[in-house]
Amino acid sequence: MTLQPGESKGVSFEATPHEAKVYQVSVNGLEGSFTAKELALSYKIPVKAVAESTYSAKYAAGKAIDNDFGTHWFGLAGHCCPNWIYFDLGSKKRIGGVKAAIFSSDVPQRHNIQISDDASSWKTVVSGWVVSVGNTLKEKTFPAMEGRYIRLYITASNRRYGTCTEFRAGILG
Repeated sequence: MTLQPGESKGVSFEATPHEAKVYQVSVNGLEGSFTAKELALSYKIPVKAVAESTYSAKYAAGKAIDNDFGTHWFGLAGHCCPNWIYFDLGSKKRIGGVKAAIFSSDVPQRHNIQISDDASSWKTVVSGWVVSVGNTLKEKTFPAMEGRYIRLYITASNRRYGTCTEFRAGILG
């Protein structure tokens, strides 16, 4: 970027890894600094869930976001793996993690975590995340990215269908 005399522009930086640090900046001999603040993740329940398959209405995708650890989404028996469930945040957000609880009889379960703007084209941000403890929200963080949808793409499960008891999206800011 080139500035004319008397001109100023704001510049934003993203610091990785996710640590709060002070960075020194030098531009043509002028020096200054900025502080990268670690933003906390706020875990939210998505507004909607959509699954690749559903065992029955009792085990619909919405059961994974109903804030009830006594209900579950189950995909069709024998239909895994792969199997998937995605979650709609309602609008684009800066996503930096997920928490998922898997039914205790279905662990261990392995997932790829994917992000999308349109629920059609997916970017894998985490491959091979294994949840090995059931009925407990387990956290996985990753470098933050913008997106509206988060998909748990299930690549292996203890039983032959996908499942998710509860899900939360880690939103930055």
